[in-house]
Amino acid sequence: MRRLLVIICLVGLVLASLGVGILAADWPFWQRAWSWHVAGGGEPAHMPGVWRALGRGEGEPLGPLPSGAAEQAALLRLAQAHATQALLVSRGDTPLAEHYGRGRDADSPLQGGSLTELLVLALYGQQRLSGPDLLDQPVGRVLSEWRGEPRGEITPRQLFWQLSGLQALPWSPFNPFSDRARLAFGPNFDRAALGFPSAYPPGSHFEATPANAQVLGAVIARARGERLVELAERELWVPLGAGQATVALDRLAGDMAAHCCLVARARDWLRLARLLADDGRVGPRQLWPAGFVADIAAASPVHPGYGLGVVVTRGGGGETLLWAQSAGRLLLAVPEHHLAAVWFSDSELDGTARRQLLAALGL
Repeated sequence: MRRLLVIICLVGLVLASLGVGILAADWPFWQRAWSWHVAGGGEPAHMPGVWRALGRGEGEPLGPLPSGAAEQAALLRLAQAHATQALLVSRGDTPLAEHYGRGRDADSPLQGGSLTELLVLALYGQQRLSGPDLLDQPVGRVLSEWRGEPRGEITPRQLFWQLSGLQALPWSPFNPFSDRARLAFGPNFDRAALGFPSAYPPGSHFEATPANAQVLGAVIARARGERLVELAERELWVPLGAGQATVALDRLAGDMAAHCCLVARARDWLRLARLLADDGRVGPRQLWPAGFVADIAAASPVHPGYGLGVVVTRGGGGETLLWAQSAGRLLLAVPEHHLAAVWFSDSELDGTARRQLLAALGL
């Protein structure tokens, strides 16, 4: 009997040691998982873990608002009606409106959720200036983990179109063995995304999953031979004239999340919208070849209302409307009018809110 008790105690000690080891090794994972749990079904105000600065300073000024702009009054009413955190609009280099909700101002950091994916889209456009176009190249040429298997035949264009065929795994934040949870919390975003299984042949089925954006980030980073966070800062964020932002890293000295969590000022989110509206032009500089926005707006063969990472609709005058949306966040670019808007709200920005925004803009 005494021997049995000793064995039970030893087994208990070994299991407890293993549990403590797993908890300690994955402490950032558990911290981030707990922050989502206490958010009660919403997004946490701040996600623990490793963060890194992107850019520096306050960024280049956007310029003063013109007095008496026709859109300002309508946009102010719209902002007041939707628990708005920030609503900014510009046409070309000219700001048209800049409204902030209670407790917010131009220096307030705003977490962009899946709007972060637009950084990766811009880097693929920028790649056309400095090297071979990657959009239609099988990713297996770059990703050794998928080389020689069906997932290696997926192209970046299919990933942007959400036609990768990767399975949209269920959300189980406290399961440390779930690739979906690992994609959200680390400790290796790329490895988690590359672990997503294939459910459909590439190009055959529309199913949005954040793994698509993370795979896109891994492809462009490996093709360029550097970390995504460094590439995004040097090739995009600084040339945009943006101020200091922060991005979530998966671990110390790791890389950034491509699918989520860039925190930046509203004016810098507007710069991303303007990049789409102005087809890659920032002042005298062209960050991607003119015409790339037409590729972005080209509809998927399976989902006609979806382009490269954006929803594509038409305005009343037939103009192309490019939308990027996450919970409580909306970005709009209208290339024909060089019109850009970003809207962050505490409430959901649904179809009614989008129509009201278009009406306020005269679209």
